Amino acid sequence: MVVILLAGGVSAADVTRPRQRRPAAPAAVVAPVVGSVAVCPEALATPTVTTRITAGVGAPGKVRVAASALVSGATEKVVAEAGAQIGEFRVDGTDPVAVVATATGEQAGGLAVEQVTRAETGPQHGLASVRCEPAVASSWYVGAATTINDRSELFLVNPYDDGAVVDVALYSRKGRIDVPGMVGITVRPRARVVRALADWAPDEAWLAVHVTITSGRVSPAVRRSRLLRQVPSGVEWIPRSAAAAEVTTVGALPGGRGERTLLIVNPGLDPLTARVQLTKQDGQYVPGPLAEVEVPAEKVVAVSLTAALDGQSAMLRVDTDGAPALAGAFAEYLDDGAPGADFVYAAGMQAISGPALLNDNRIGDKVDTALMFSAPDGSAEVTLAEVPPPGASGSGRTTVVPVKQGGLVVVALSRAFGRGDPLPVLVTTSANSAPVYGTRVIVEMSRRGPLITTLGIVGRPQAGVPVPTVTSDPAGWLLPGR
Repeated sequence: MVVILLAGGVSAADVTRPRQRRPAAPAAVVAPVVGSVAVCPEALATPTVTTRITAGVGAPGKVRVAASALVSGATEKVVAEAGAQIGEFRVDGTDPVAVVATATGEQAGGLAVEQVTRAETGPQHGLASVRCEPAVASSWYVGAATTINDRSELFLVNPYDDGAVVDVALYSRKGRIDVPGMVGITVRPRARVVRALADWAPDEAWLAVHVTITSGRVSPAVRRSRLLRQVPSGVEWIPRSAAAAEVTTVGALPGGRGERTLLIVNPGLDPLTARVQLTKQDGQYVPGPLAEVEVPAEKVVAVSLTAALDGQSAMLRVDTDGAPALAGAFAEYLDDGAPGADFVYAAGMQAISGPALLNDNRIGDKVDTALMFSAPDGSAEVTLAEVPPPGASGSGRTTVVPVKQGGLVVVALSRAFGRGDPLPVLVTTSANSAPVYGTRVIVEMSRRGPLITTLGIVGRPQAGVPVPTVTSDPAGWLLPGR
């Protein structure tokens, strides 16, 4: 009835007074990015664990990139003093610390910071990579676990001089979890909070974590480690997921032997039905059992992909019947001849929207890096350009990669560029390309089994960011009948 009355009021007003013309919207304005901040959640430097943090900007131009540990008395260190350069920040001491990287200057919007941790032995066994990111208001992480063999931790890092307050919500296969202590978590200025998710939700095989910042600014992250036959067998940072949507593209899972699981999260109050499409190197299709997946309200549904993928690489797409959902995927990597194992995650992601810088690509005798690209809606073209080390003369090598619609392309960087550790690469898409999605994979063969990690390829704004349009409206356009 209220809607009908409002509609009647608008109609009467239109008849009894002259129609006023809404002012024309001003042209879009792009503001330059003159400063960026990125937070690495936890860096370790011990006799058995190494952490490499690399930072820089892919495009030439004026920029200063620096980093410092988030501890009292830490000294800021300059990592790069110009664009098209990548530098490394070395962690001092053996205590785990967060690291804050900053960029200032005309190319600051292109700041890319990566953290890669490696360990062959001990509880951190595995390769784990994370894109160090700025503070955000809302974050989702799909795939945490708190069973007896799993440890998942939530990291809340506040790099600023003001305090912050955070709310956490957890979703499991049983439903949403609400227990004391998850709302109103205080994070002091220039500090971090680390919480084991088992304190809130013990013995859960799959969890989705939603972090909401209610006051201040915080950069969150989630890490999982696990045991297999009582042996440390893998550690990984769960990538931040794209927001809930009706269509979600999930990053690629590399091929190999082991369990493969798709996770679909329904954060809404009504059930939904999802359809899952697989994109492999030989094409894309919807397996019969994945044509209709029922996802109850406020629950996580785990769908086995092990048989459907049969050890092959694939990128995934999840379509719902209209309700927004989140999706992520898990893949483990086993070797019968070695006691250890490792695992990776893929998250819902956006298409590459600008130049994407990948800092820490590793190529050597026992390690290689591959880039995986998919264009589900049309053909695309991707250019890979080597970022030469500081002081090198001339430009780096380039490789053009065509990506056919409906296929998955895997590019081994050892074949494209030869050796390099690290080998920074800038990824760009052609102007007429269809949306293209990318994933980086680093694989190393160690004495205890495969070490593997993945990272979604994300573009960064170089020229600036759009400024929201604001229109002066003295006549009150929302209530024209007044």
